[in-house]
Amino acid sequence: MHLIIHCNYYLIFVLSHIILYEDSMNIWKVLLVFSITGIIFFAAWWAKDGYQFYTKDKIEIITKVKDEIFGEEVEKREWIDKFSLGILPDDPHPTGIYRSLLFPVTLLTACALISVYRLKKQS
Repeated sequence: MHLIIHCNYYLIFVLSHIILYEDSMNIWKVLLVFSITGIIFFAAWWAKDGYQFYTKDKIEIITKVKDEIFGEEVEKREWIDKFSLGILPDDPHPTGIYRSLLFPVTLLTACALISVYRLKKQS
């Protein structure tokens, strides 16, 4: 969870410096490559975590245990702390958006579109 928050802060920092520095056409090409690489990175991370719709902090593990007294199978549920990236945040709080795939991919897509527009405008 902390990794995605740090990635988002780093992403905002780098993109703000790139957008403020508008001297050459190469900067927009770098921004475009950076944006596409970031989108692929976050999509691969989402795929690795199992294509979750909501971001999760814990994973439920269900084990079936046979009851020695009654002879029935009983489900034992345990929750283990493990961050799993999802498209949307799990809580409605505004700061929860940083813990989802929606924020960085939207930001990177906007930067890619801006850089394509600027490259077409400059050429």
